[in-house]
Amino acid sequence: MDCGSMKTHILTKTAESLGLIPVGTLTVNHQLFGGKGVLNVLHQVYDVNFCATDGSFTKSVRVLDEKKICGIVSRVPKGAVMAELQEKGIEISDSSADDSLEIEILIGGDILGRYLTGRVVQLQSGLTATGTQFGWTVMGLIRSQIHLNNLAMP
Repeated sequence: MDCGSMKTHILTKTAESLGLIPVGTLTVNHQLFGGKGVLNVLHQVYDVNFCATDGSFTKSVRVLDEKKICGIVSRVPKGAVMAELQEKGIEISDSSADDSLEIEILIGGDILGRYLTGRVVQLQSGLTATGTQFGWTVMGLIRSQIHLNNLAMP
């Protein structure tokens, strides 16, 4: 999930491997951090069925293809954080995934707000678990992993 992304995206290779058929195309001007822009990028548009991890909810969502969504995003570490999530009844879908997996679908600001449930749990580690109709997501930094190097005030 990324409310900073104005659109929801799927990796091009994921759309191809699922055998999705484009329902159209859309030309987009992307504005990136630091004010850089990429103009006139042509995307394939797909309708994708998203469902809750427990199968209780299904929704068709319109997404744009993207060759690369982002770099590698760290998975929730095993150990104390996973134990706390389990203790609180929070199940996440990619907890056992290989750390080298790419993000294949990014839920953007165009639909994110519709699917947030309002359930938010602050974890002792510093992470925040947020409930969506599709399941839980975990975001933030683990306190023990925050390092400030060479911090100097003028």
